[in-house]
Amino acid sequence: MKISVIICTHNPRLSYLRRVIGALQLQTLSTTEWELLIIDNASNRPIRQEINLDWHPSGRYIREEKVGLTHARLRGMSDSSGDLLVFVDDDNVLKLDYLGKALEIAQLHPMLGAWSGQVLPEFEATPPEELQHFLGVLCIRKLEQDLWGNQPAAWAHLPSGAGMCVRREVANRYRKDVSNNPVRLSLGHAGDQISCHDDTDLAITSIDMGLGTGLFRDLTLTHLIPERRLKESYLLKLVENSAEAFVVLRRVRGLRVEDELKGVKRWVERLEYLRATPAQKKVADARMRGEKKGRALTADLPKPQPPMQPACPI
Repeated sequence: MKISVIICTHNPRLSYLRRVIGALQLQTLSTTEWELLIIDNASNRPIRQEINLDWHPSGRYIREEKVGLTHARLRGMSDSSGDLLVFVDDDNVLKLDYLGKALEIAQLHPMLGAWSGQVLPEFEATPPEELQHFLGVLCIRKLEQDLWGNQPAAWAHLPSGAGMCVRREVANRYRKDVSNNPVRLSLGHAGDQISCHDDTDLAITSIDMGLGTGLFRDLTLTHLIPERRLKESYLLKLVENSAEAFVVLRRVRGLRVEDELKGVKRWVERLEYLRATPAQKKVADARMRGEKKGRALTADLPKPQPPMQPACPI
């Protein structure tokens, strides 16, 4: 089984991207076992002028002019040749055994179609105490144990885009499903526009095919987080946009939506809000704004079929 490592990037912070590449150079898995694709998503200055891939026998630069993370990932899927695709963000520093462990998991767990691992933060500046409540939205994930399953609404089992490993057949199905669906194509980041959950959509495609998803402690990467992402305004906007995209994802996927709370649940939510700290209330308000936008965007969409349920639970 050959691996394709795909880095999608748009106007990256070059010091971060060079650390990402440096960790790939030191992977314990031989470069003969994997190829490397950098998808330059319409960066102002071409990435090939900044990053040297001469050290890799199968390293390539690919230019994708359609701005958007989903478009870049689709290009990586179409131009890669591996049986297993590993998506690495331009601020993800992989542990040196990451690719080797990803390959082991692929061989040991054939029932899984997509998986990832722990995402540990490295902050450029120490986050202020008053922002601690916001940090969960920055794709930070620490695992106490390995997890896997095949229920599309079991969000705790779904891998994140950072370091996500996807089997070729799942990637091919995803490309086919989203190619003519503008709503699903809009889920990913696009330039400076923050959006979310295109990676969740990709992971759920495994379940569409009767496979499962998982999270593994042995897969570890460091997420480099710049100081500019530790501003309250940025974090609240990320919360809002994530909530909006989450509603869109659930509606286009035919998953149960519980945005409209009724009866006891509504009163419990109101009571929790009254007891919340000012920071918690800001997060809750941002989430509610996003959910309202998501419902408005999808109000006229036809109801799709829910993902396939495998005959045997994992």
